[in-house]
Amino acid sequence: IATLIVLGISLLGFSQEKEVKKCAKDSTCCKSDVKVHTYIGIGAQIHDDYNLNSNLRLQNLPEINTTMPEFMIGLNFFGKKISGDIEAGFLYSKVEKAGNENKYYGFTGRFKVHYNFVNKEKVAFTGGLSLSGTNSTLDLYSQSNIIDFNDLTPNNNGGHLNLKNSMYYAGPSVSLYLFRKSF
Repeated sequence: IATLIVLGISLLGFSQEKEVKKCAKDSTCCKSDVKVHTYIGIGAQIHDDYNLNSNLRLQNLPEINTTMPEFMIGLNFFGKKISGDIEAGFLYSKVEKAGNENKYYGFTGRFKVHYNFVNKEKVAFTGGLSLSGTNSTLDLYSQSNIIDFNDLTPNNNGGHLNLKNSMYYAGPSVSLYLFRKSF
């Protein structure tokens, strides 16, 4: 979570910067070779099935959705030879069944750096390295669960299950830009 906070702060910091032109007194101003843009998006995390769902199904408990929308913000940079992006995403799902409920939420951070194999005005093809991490939490509980705030001993307040999962990925990545505006 600390990594995502630092990533979020750096995204906010980058989004406030403007392109700076350095000019010598006796020369013409030059443009920066790297263009930076921010973006927001909607995607989906799609999983075939969770192993946990078979256990939940057997006990007539709400299963975890296998398709969840993901909302993301990002920073894209594109230079003559190098391009990439930094992205943060959030997903949330809630399912109710037979007096029980599950809430599944996650935070995702992604970083890609690519070499531009083809960099034309309307099309680009790039490839390189992708690093990402997802931290997710599943809360499964009875909707009629009563918690005694005068006795917060976990053994005396059942009816709630909390599972956390962290996944990290490092591997190859390719991007194809079609009908792009030249940056």
